[in-house]
Amino acid sequence: MKYVMVILGGAADEPQPALDGVTPLAYAATPALDRLSGSARLGQARFLPADSAPLLPPGPDAALLSLLGYNPARRYPGHAPLNALGQGLVPADGDWVFNLSLLSVIDGLAQPTAGLAVPEGEAQALVRGLLEHLDWSGAVVHAGDESGGETPMHLLVDPATRADGGAGRDWSEVVTQRPDDIAGQPLRKAMPVGGPAGDRLRHLIEQSAAYLAEHELSQARAEMGEPAITHLWPWGQGQLPPGGRPLKPWRDKFKVSAAIVSHDPSMCGVAKLAGLEALTPDRGERDPETLDLLRKAACEALLEHDMVIVHTDAPRRAAMRGGPRDKCAAIQWADSHLVSPIYEALEAYGSAYRLLVTPLHATYALSQREQGDAVPFLLAGEKITNVVARPMTEADAAEADLQVPYGHEMMEFFLKGGIR
Repeated sequence: MKYVMVILGGAADEPQPALDGVTPLAYAATPALDRLSGSARLGQARFLPADSAPLLPPGPDAALLSLLGYNPARRYPGHAPLNALGQGLVPADGDWVFNLSLLSVIDGLAQPTAGLAVPEGEAQALVRGLLEHLDWSGAVVHAGDESGGETPMHLLVDPATRADGGAGRDWSEVVTQRPDDIAGQPLRKAMPVGGPAGDRLRHLIEQSAAYLAEHELSQARAEMGEPAITHLWPWGQGQLPPGGRPLKPWRDKFKVSAAIVSHDPSMCGVAKLAGLEALTPDRGERDPETLDLLRKAACEALLEHDMVIVHTDAPRRAAMRGGPRDKCAAIQWADSHLVSPIYEALEAYGSAYRLLVTPLHATYALSQREQGDAVPFLLAGEKITNVVARPMTEADAAEADLQVPYGHEMMEFFLKGGIR
């Protein structure tokens, strides 16, 4: 039996006035999903628990950990260490890892990061220069590239052990916020919190603002009318292994070999953390070409593995940088360039298969915020039947009889439900 999961990252949404009061997923023309829904079961799952403390960030990496069968409330290490793994870095046990983003603050309000385009080389030089002027001795900066999104993702590793053998800094009380989540908010209300460590991190951010105010790059951007780079923003911190103990290897849990195909480093980091193969094909010049490359890599991986999870973040990116109609276009491209050819390949495969399509989490196009809402999914294939065919929309899924309140239980059902 072959298993395929197609993740339409962030495709779920709320009803949009510009789309006749329905969501992009309901409004978009999706003939492949419509055809699939004729024989598939529609359901709804919450991959990010609403009662975790602290709340999990509503992004794809924690949701993927849930989809793979691990309880993210207990096993999520933070975005930054997963991002590090996905970029080929392996932090030592107990090292603290932070994402480092460049932020623009105008009149006290944080601006959307999508509008802060900084050439890769300039961003790398700026971040490295910044850390030389900040009180963060012993930490190591890894300047990122643009493979993970519109702006480079940089990482800082704060060692668990100092050079003199003493214990490193403790960041366990700190709570930070993602740059996308604070856009439009007063920066003073979005600053890190959490005891002395929170005070230390706020001091570092304030130091970065003083340095950047005098930096030649900031002055040059101001002269060209581009948004100023005003702050260095650490976020997504965490340690490996998650919860202080390694994850049980995924293959030991489910006795199935698997690979994940994605351009998101944090998703590849989840794969590596769980012991799955992580594949990152080249990106195309436009989304349709990129989707074709993802589909090709997924089909090739299926020759070597029992299961393949292929993830596109095109709907999420369209929502964050455009609007509802841009998101509809991204969903339509994913339907025609990813879902349709994968579905056809499985139908022609000549053997039993199961196929799951889900967004994992929601991205609201109007507010440009990611949410941990329950999301729709379609499940088709071996021993899967439906009584009433329903389209894959948020409203229809909420009324479906198949409800999965704990997303980390989905994998067991996907692999074995109705078969044993």
